[in-house]
Amino acid sequence: MKAIIRKAKLDDSGAILSLIKELAVYEKEPESVILSVKDIEKHGFGSKPLFNCLVAEFKGDIVGLALYYPRYSTWKGPTFHLEDSPVSKLIASNIFWFPLLFIDKLLDIHNLHI
Repeated sequence: MKAIIRKAKLDDSGAILSLIKELAVYEKEPESVILSVKDIEKHGFGSKPLFNCLVAEFKGDIVGLALYYPRYSTWKGPTFHLEDSPVSKLIASNIFWFPLLFIDKLLDIHNLHI
C-alpha cells in the first residue's frame, strides 16, 4: 500500500472533518464533535492558522491525517503537539502502522512532542 503524505489544503477541509467525525464515532462520542467545515477552513487555513495538518492520500481519497500545532516547552523550547492521527476505517484494518508515516514526515521538525 503506497500513500502520499502531504500538507493539507483548504479543499481538504471536508475530508479532515469526516475523519475527525469517524474517530469520534470509533471512540463512542459522535455528539462531541461540534466543528463545521467552515471552522476547519478558518482555524487551519485562515490568516492565523491555529493548527497544521498533514493528510494521507490513497487512490485520490484522503484516508488519514495528522493534526498538530506548535507549543512551547519551558525546558526544551519550541515543539509541536500531535493532537490526533485518525485513519479511515476503510484502511485501518489493513495497516496498523499507517500513522507512523505521518511521524516519519514530521521528523524534520525540531522536538516533536507526541
